[in-house]
Amino acid sequence: MNKIITVINAVIILAILAGVGYLFAGGYNIAAAEKHWDITFKAIQTVRNQSIAAHSEDLEKPLPTDVGGYISHFHDSCRTCHGAPGVSPAEFAEGLYPKPPTLHKTETQKHWSDGEIVWIIANGIKMTAMPAFGPSHGVSEIHGLAGFVRKLPNMDEAAYRQLAASHGLSMETGGHQHGEDDGHHDALSESQSDAPPEGFLDELETGESGNGHSHE
Repeated sequence: MNKIITVINAVIILAILAGVGYLFAGGYNIAAAEKHWDITFKAIQTVRNQSIAAHSEDLEKPLPTDVGGYISHFHDSCRTCHGAPGVSPAEFAEGLYPKPPTLHKTETQKHWSDGEIVWIIANGIKMTAMPAFGPSHGVSEIHGLAGFVRKLPNMDEAAYRQLAASHGLSMETGGHQHGEDDGHHDALSESQSDAPPEGFLDELETGESGNGHSHE
């Protein structure tokens, strides 16, 4: 019996060493054009969903409803990857992996609670193209964006384009541009040592959603 256990342990150790060797030898293809193995994708998806659910428990607060003004933020910062009703994402989004979800589809939104959407906007998701807006946006802006996202499935192309036009937004890639000192699009440092401002998540958990009015 002991010999069997020893053999099993040896096989496990050899398998681990082989896997480590494979990774360090560059065998794993990190290219975005190369899809994950199904088992890898499912594992990542499960870890992602469980993590978001666990970390967003304290963010389940009513979202603002007067959120029309937040189309400026969405159209410039979100629409290029996620698209909008009747509006395609920018061309570069075709090369993103994993694919950004289509936020104006009810089928997509039913998988996420309000608090989870707020958390995703504020914190972003590692190893995807989803950035963290918490370090550069205020609590009311994050809740406003989340509220606007929630309204997208009930908005058709004509309604979206009319709202965009009323805020002076272009349907071309690039869309609305904030002023140089607006601060909404400051690039996040590539260094992991540059952490978000201390306490920004605490502020998000305790802050009020606000009335949904944005800078127009």
